[in-house]
Amino acid sequence: LLYQLFHKMSIIFYFIVAEYSLKINALRSKATNSFISSLLSFLWKRQFQRGEKNEKSEE
Repeated sequence: LLYQLFHKMSIIFYFIVAEYSLKINALRSKATNSFISSLLSFLWKRQFQRGEKNEKSEE
């Protein structure tokens, strides 16, 4: 009886750990995606501004 109870508890524990790790991975990937997108937009803006400056200097 005690063994069955322990077995059920361990299964629940595994489920909680799996769900927790999935949430952490999701949060981490979301943070990474937002970081990459902000970095790309920053680089694109810099490139765009540089292009405008080049056009103005050519005139």
